[in-house]
Amino acid sequence: VLIILILLGVFLPKVSMSNPNQTCFTPEPGDTNSFGFYVVINDKYLAIGDPSANHVIIYTRDNSSQWIRTKEVLPPKNSTPSEIGYGFGRSLQLDKNILVINALTQQDTKDVTNPKLFQYRTMLMSTFFGRYLVNLDSEIEPKEIKPLIEKEQGFVRFNLLSEGKIRQITLSDNGEKNFGSSVALHQNLLLVGSPPTNQEGKAWLFDINNLDDKPLELKASNILMGGSVAISEKFVVVGSKVSGAIIQNNRLLIQNDLPIITKTLIKNLKNNSTTIVDGVGTLSLSGNILARIRPGAYDGDLDDLLPLLEVFRLDDNAVPHLIQKRRDVNRAWVQNGYLITTQSDYDAKIFKVCIEPIS
Repeated sequence: VLIILILLGVFLPKVSMSNPNQTCFTPEPGDTNSFGFYVVINDKYLAIGDPSANHVIIYTRDNSSQWIRTKEVLPPKNSTPSEIGYGFGRSLQLDKNILVINALTQQDTKDVTNPKLFQYRTMLMSTFFGRYLVNLDSEIEPKEIKPLIEKEQGFVRFNLLSEGKIRQITLSDNGEKNFGSSVALHQNLLLVGSPPTNQEGKAWLFDINNLDDKPLELKASNILMGGSVAISEKFVVVGSKVSGAIIQNNRLLIQNDLPIITKTLIKNLKNNSTTIVDGVGTLSLSGNILARIRPGAYDGDLDDLLPLLEVFRLDDNAVPHLIQKRRDVNRAWVQNGYLITTQSDYDAKIFKVCIEPIS
């Protein structure tokens, strides 16, 4: 009996004692400290990327609804990540049983023995970008697919995971240099961010089933936005993600330039109610739950050197009501009715991934 309990303790995720609704997952032998940098979830699958270990770990529910580690997805044989040994497991997307996995592999150019493995080379660094699709219900290895975004003169081609397949959509970039820098898709609605080259930015909302219709432009005067976007059936949210910046009084200080106001725009698609609120950070939406996480940014308060997670419940007037505010997480987002967080366990020197239902 003792052996069985020990085995269960190893292979079953641990439930947080402070939050009984929270289930946490920790690395196992073969995983690395990048475990949990990328996570996606639906009712059937939980996928945790670990690009330093060159794999994605798949969890599925057992008969008692516990999440069990059941599969390891590796890069295809003879691919660059497989040959070099790391980089596979980034920027995951999950649609039913179809998982899309990105890879980024870099090597000092002086150490490269096979230049054909890399698309981009400089004197210092050689880089490979890859994107792969795998059916989690099968044992077939992932196949390489086209990048999410391909740019041509005046156009951007999006290769979107939609209804379990890659759907290609080509759009005019409207003469905007950064059109397509952020993208969010919900059913037939595609939200495309176009962050600024000066002091303004915007996003465009397209119905991909009716591309002849004029898209909805989402912007606000003199406000930096478009670098992060999120969408659900009812809401669109447009904001900006900023790394390593100095923020004072909701203004982003960029070197010697004038401050740029940082805000987040929220719109209810059903009744067109719109709210603009202070703040910046990477956005995610699940129904009417909005998560915004900002990396550490100095504003005179040492606490702000830590990431800041804010979770809001949106009402019908597109007004956000704060329901959580935390600084004990490194990464966080909401997806398919769950709040997902990656937290540092400094005692064990590892990261852990925690999920909890949220509505």
